[in-house]
Amino acid sequence: MGFSKLAFSLAIVSVICLSPNHVAEAQNEYLGPHNAARAAVRVPRMSWNQTLVNFARRYASQRVRDCRPIPPSGPYGWNIYIGTRGRDTPSAAVASWVREKQFYRCPSNTCAAGRTCSHYTQVVWSTSMQLGCARVRCNNGNYFIMCSYYRRGNVRGQRPYRCIREEAMEAVEGAMEELVEVDVEEAVEQTVEMAEEEVVDVEENVIAQVV
Repeated sequence: MGFSKLAFSLAIVSVICLSPNHVAEAQNEYLGPHNAARAAVRVPRMSWNQTLVNFARRYASQRVRDCRPIPPSGPYGWNIYIGTRGRDTPSAAVASWVREKQFYRCPSNTCAAGRTCSHYTQVVWSTSMQLGCARVRCNNGNYFIMCSYYRRGNVRGQRPYRCIREEAMEAVEGAMEELVEVDVEEAVEQTVEMAEEEVVDVEENVIAQVV
């Protein structure tokens, strides 16, 4: 009996000691891939925010029964992921959002036709500097995973970040088009000059023959 109490006490101590590590690991599962995606487009890193964690947890708890990805109301940005068996981890959720990068067209600030990319743009939104996420198990066995962001991203008429590479490519393409236009104009001018010279030569020959 004494041994059982001792073992139980040690178990409690172990849980208490490990809890901070578990919390840190959970944070890193969300925060790490977020900041990796943000670094790829040169926007500032995010930091963890407990207020956002609490907001996400409260809302996720409301979706336990239906497990539907219904957007929350409130002052924060959001991303929601429904995790099924084998794909129910925080890293799987963030990876699914970041994969939408392939559908984002930075120069036009639009998604590819028939595709969604708003989860990705929220992940990399430059002014969204605070992050908090939660994961709850639904009654159907799936997991409702939600991240909250401050400040809110996906603001109409704004870009998530400056398209440095794309802008550079557009500048190069524009310069090339200008060069082509200049070449065409020069070619036209040269053709006109040659035609005018030929007309002058013909006129001179006609005058010489008449004389």
